[in-house]
Amino acid sequence: MLSAGVAELLGTTVPGLSWEPGGIYADTQIGVTVEQLPTSPDLAVAVLTATGGHSDSALPWDNPGLQVRVRGDRDPRTSWQIAKDCYSALQGLENLTLPDGTWLGLAVCDGQPIPSAPDESGRWQWVITVTCDIAAPTAHRY
Repeated sequence: MLSAGVAELLGTTVPGLSWEPGGIYADTQIGVTVEQLPTSPDLAVAVLTATGGHSDSALPWDNPGLQVRVRGDRDPRTSWQIAKDCYSALQGLENLTLPDGTWLGLAVCDGQPIPSAPDESGRWQWVITVTCDIAAPTAHRY
């Protein structure tokens, strides 16, 4: 699962972030979760599946999209720095096998992190949209 592979990559390579396979984090950790952003603690990162590019019917790779959502506290600078660090870890990442076994040809962010409206508790959120090229052989393309 691409989102899990990228979540683990971020949680193990971005300073200050944590990866726990079970998704349970202490309140003192900035955890990276898969497919959902927990309501607490304030500082959290989630990697979500998003719309990507069209896949070729003959070439053995797909172009799925991801969204990295970073939530912080009421100070936008807190979550902005975490988002910038995630952006730096992903933009231009190429030619490696992710922890989940997915071969990533290239990750391209659609620009710098952009703000999302603060949540109902006033916590700032930033979003990074990423398009990936991944190996995806099928019965009809190899």
